[in-house]
Amino acid sequence: MSSERIAFLDAISRDPDADDLRLIYADWLDDNGDEARAEFIRVQCEIAQLDSTNPRVIQLRRREQDLLASNEQRWLDELRSRFNLLPSSGANFHRGFLERIVVWSDDFINKAKVIFERTPCRKVEILFKKGIDLTPLASCPELSQVQQLGFSQGADEQGLRALFSKDLTDLRVLSTRAWPHITQAIAQWLGASRLTHLSLCHANYWIPWLNPLLNNPSLANLRSLHLERNGLEAAGARALMESPLISNLTELGLSGNNLATDGMDALVLSTSATQLKRLDLSLNGHAGEGIEAEAMRSLARSTAFPQLESLDLSQNFIDSQGFRQLAKAKHFSNLRELILESNNVSDEGMEALSKASWLSSIRSLVLADCLLDDEALMHLSASPHLRPCRLDLGSNLFGDEGMVGLADSPVMDHVHELNLDQTAISDESVHALTKSDHTRNLCSLSIQSTGVSEEGLLQLAEVQNLPGLCELKLSGDPITDRAREGLCARFGANQF
Repeated sequence: MSSERIAFLDAISRDPDADDLRLIYADWLDDNGDEARAEFIRVQCEIAQLDSTNPRVIQLRRREQDLLASNEQRWLDELRSRFNLLPSSGANFHRGFLERIVVWSDDFINKAKVIFERTPCRKVEILFKKGIDLTPLASCPELSQVQQLGFSQGADEQGLRALFSKDLTDLRVLSTRAWPHITQAIAQWLGASRLTHLSLCHANYWIPWLNPLLNNPSLANLRSLHLERNGLEAAGARALMESPLISNLTELGLSGNNLATDGMDALVLSTSATQLKRLDLSLNGHAGEGIEAEAMRSLARSTAFPQLESLDLSQNFIDSQGFRQLAKAKHFSNLRELILESNNVSDEGMEALSKASWLSSIRSLVLADCLLDDEALMHLSASPHLRPCRLDLGSNLFGDEGMVGLADSPVMDHVHELNLDQTAISDESVHALTKSDHTRNLCSLSIQSTGVSEEGLLQLAEVQNLPGLCELKLSGDPITDRAREGLCARFGANQF
C-alpha cells in the first residue's frame, strides 16, 4: 500500500464524519486506476445525503449493487485477511468504506489499532469465546473510539463490569441480548448517560430485572429503545410506559412481545410518549388472540403519539373491523410509513381504509400478504387520498383485473417502487403498467414468481413510457434466452 494511500486512509479515519475527505480520496483513486472504488465512494456518499423516498436513491442503489457484485468479495477479502474479520450479515460499507465489523474479542484486541488507523469503522460486534478473560479487552484503548457496540451473551458478569468501568467516550449505540447479568451491568454503568440507542432483545420472557434499567436516570439521553422478543406482555408494556425514559424516545421497537389487546391499550393510554416518531408493534398478536378491533379503536382515538412518522402493525392478525377502526384515526397527519403486512385486511377493511383522509401523508405503504383480492385492490385504487412513493403488494390474491384498475389510478402517480411478487398477475398487468399515464415515475418493479411470460418481460425491456424504470427484480425466476438478452440491454447484465 502506497504512503499516499495510507495518508488518505489515516485522515479519513481520524475524521469519519467528513464526506469531503472521502470524495477527495475518490478523485485520487480515479487518477490511480481504481475507478470502481472511486465511483462506489461517490455513490454511497450521495445515497447518505438523500431522503429514502427520493427516486434517485433507487438508481444509486442499483449502481451500488452492480459495483458490489463485481468488487465486494475482493474488497472484503482484503480487509478480512488483514484484520481477521468474520463474515457479517449486515451492511459492511457505508459512504464508501467499511463501517461495521464482526470480530472475536482476542482478534479485536490484537488488531484494533490498525483497524482504526486504516478504516473509519466505528461499529463493532464482538464475539466472546466461553470462559475468556475480558480484562484485556476492557483495557484496549481503541475501545473508546467505538460508536456502536454489539456483543454476544458469552460475555461473563465480571468481564462486563470491567468493560463498563472504562470510559467508553464515543459509544452511542449498544446492542445485545437481554440476559440478566448484561442488563444489570448496563443499569449500573455510569457511562450510560452517553447512549442514544439501546437494543436489548431475545430474552423471550418478561424479565423484572429490566425495571432498574428502565428507571435508570443515567439513560436520560436515550432516543431509541428496542426490546424485541422479550415477552413483555401487558405488564411489561405498562412498566415501560411508566418509565421516565419514554418521554425522550423518538424510536421504540416492541416487536414480538405478545402485547395483544391489553398491552396495546397500555401503550395508547400513555401521555408521555409525545416525541415518538417510529413505533414497531409487529408480531404482537397470534391466530388465537389477534389485536382486537377495540385496541385499534383506542389507537385511532389516542393522542399519545402526535409526531408519529412510521408505524409497523404487521403480523398482528388484525381483522376487517380493526381496520375500520384504524381508518378513523384523527392524529396520523404526520404518518409517512405504514406497514400492515400479514394481516387479514379483506374487502371491507380495504374499503374503509382507502377512504381515510390521513392516507394523504403516507409515502410508504406495505400491504404484502394481506389476502387482497381483485375487489380489495379496486377499493385501494379508488382512494381519493393515497399517493405513495413506495407500494408493496406482494404475496396477495389479486390478478389482472385488480392490477389493471390500479395501473390506471391516480394512486400510482408518485409510485417509484412497486412490489407485485407472488401475485396472480400476467402479461395483461404488465401491458397496463407500460401504457398508463399514471406510472411514469416508476423506477423499480418487482414481479418475482408471477405469471408474467417472455412477452411481458420483453415489453418491459422495450417500453418507452417508463423512462425512469431502472430496476426489475426477477430473482430465481426462469428467463428465456431471448428475454434475458432484452432485459440485459435495458437494465444491465448484473440484474439477471
